Amino acid sequence: MGEACERPGSTEDCVDDAVCATDASETGDPADPVWETYTCRAVCVDESDCPEGQECRGVTGAFATRACQPLR
Repeated sequence: MGEACERPGSTEDCVDDAVCATDASETGDPADPVWETYTCRAVCVDESDCPEGQECRGVTGAFATRACQPLR
């Protein structure tokens, strides 16, 4: 987990039980982020599946798939 990937919503670029998720850009307006990079994130069902500092939320491009992602 944590490696770069190229296709949001895809599991093909990532290890087992991970999905490619978009990362909000460090630039621009936080209320309207620019999606410039993609990272493999652990698939989750609920918050208890994620480490501290991350939340379980939907992944753009992956219908009904959720992943542990940094808190917004």
